[in-house]
Amino acid sequence: MRVDAHLHLWPSTEGYSWLTPQLAPLFRGFSADEALAAITGAGFDSAVLVQAADTDADTEWLLDLAATHPWIRGVVGWVPLDDAAAAERLLDARAGRALVGIRALINDYGMPDFLDRPTVRDTLRLIASWQLPFDVHDAWPHHFDRATRVAHEVEGLTVVLDHLGKVPHDARSFADWQSALRRFAAAPNTCAKLSGMHRGGTPLDNQTFSRAWDLAFDAFGAERLMLGSDWPIPLLVDGFGAVTEQVNDAVSRLSPSDRAHIEVGTAERIYVWDT
Repeated sequence: MRVDAHLHLWPSTEGYSWLTPQLAPLFRGFSADEALAAITGAGFDSAVLVQAADTDADTEWLLDLAATHPWIRGVVGWVPLDDAAAAERLLDARAGRALVGIRALINDYGMPDFLDRPTVRDTLRLIASWQLPFDVHDAWPHHFDRATRVAHEVEGLTVVLDHLGKVPHDARSFADWQSALRRFAAAPNTCAKLSGMHRGGTPLDNQTFSRAWDLAFDAFGAERLMLGSDWPIPLLVDGFGAVTEQVNDAVSRLSPSDRAHIEVGTAERIYVWDT
């Protein structure tokens, strides 16, 4: 088994404010059947779907897909992080369904202090009480250290770093990102996704990729890392094949034990889907 821990789907462009005609390869709907064909070609046989809009409609659509497609292990969905009462109503309504985690597109808010806000902390404590992990959207550069504080200060919450926080390309930013990653990983209730290691679909150069990959294993260990395709985002420049090849080459060099963790073990432990 190999689980894609970070897969996106959306039914159309309606309700996805970040989708614009300038993102032409993504400016359409993506079906479960198309996604399964793509990730199977990349070596995965199941996946966790991750929200792509901060709306109830998006999460409900993903949960409906999970109910009818056995290869979908679960859904990382949305609740309003700044409204604990509304979040609790949604969590109650989704009880017994395939909701396995929570995420919001916080990097799109233009609010660097968002994770420090008392109302948000209330909701994060609620999420922890439901034993759901919290995925951090594009942490670098604005939310990395605040996500680290969340990991230390919200008791019982598992904090998942999507895309290693987004790996920067210039040397100075890389050094700062590296330090932030190590601070985040020092909290034992954190983990990270080896996903989104591209820039708008263009693979990272081999040196940057190797440095980021090796740093992730050094900081977290394989038992706190999981693989994700980030499909269909790499289609922006038809880069899915190249990104997949780069990742699969790195995976092939791992020990069987490390592969077992990143390919299924970590995702299964963090997201706790029904089998």
